[in-house]
Amino acid sequence: MLVKQKPGYYYEKDMSGCAVSAIFNEDRKLISGKDIITSIASQRERSNGLGGGFAAYGIYPDYEDFYAFHIMFEDEEAATKTEKYLYRNFLLEKKEPIPHRHDTVIKQHPLLRRYFVQPRQIDEKTPDRSFEHLSSDVQDFQLGKEVKKFDLDDNDKQVLKKYIDNFCQYFGYDAGEVMDHKFIKLQPHTHRPYGNLYAY
Repeated sequence: MLVKQKPGYYYEKDMSGCAVSAIFNEDRKLISGKDIITSIASQRERSNGLGGGFAAYGIYPDYEDFYAFHIMFEDEEAATKTEKYLYRNFLLEKKEPIPHRHDTVIKQHPLLRRYFVQPRQIDEKTPDRSFEHLSSDVQDFQLGKEVKKFDLDDNDKQVLKKYIDNFCQYFGYDAGEVMDHKFIKLQPHTHRPYGNLYAY
């Protein structure tokens, strides 16, 4: 049944309305993005109004040994804070704005930037480095309608500790110091069965 949306009235969007389209050149040659863009034109609203995006492999042959971080920032302050973290934790080969076409409908768009980085080796890190957060907390207004935050129980902490131990061993952090930080758990909070399968 189709329901006409009334101005100012919120309609819950079904997170399970996903679709996938893919293209791959077996000759390993560069191809135009025209065909894949045409193929996803019908998926513009993802069948649920939440928009769509791309996942691509091999689009930066000159940086094949680097990780490409594509990051959206609300403002320059957020960009500066994140870049300090990147400089401290990664070897930064290059940073630049992401080329894009401005949509005149969007009056205030985010800053779009990309960074080509490599992780620092453990022996390259200074002894006084401490674990730091890009964001120390998650505010309620940053969460979706069907997501709630919870304090960790003892079982959660045991699960977290295994990942923290592996992380710290690889990157040279102190696991006890990291575990002393406050962690929260985000999980779906909905009566829809499919909604509970998604992670935010």
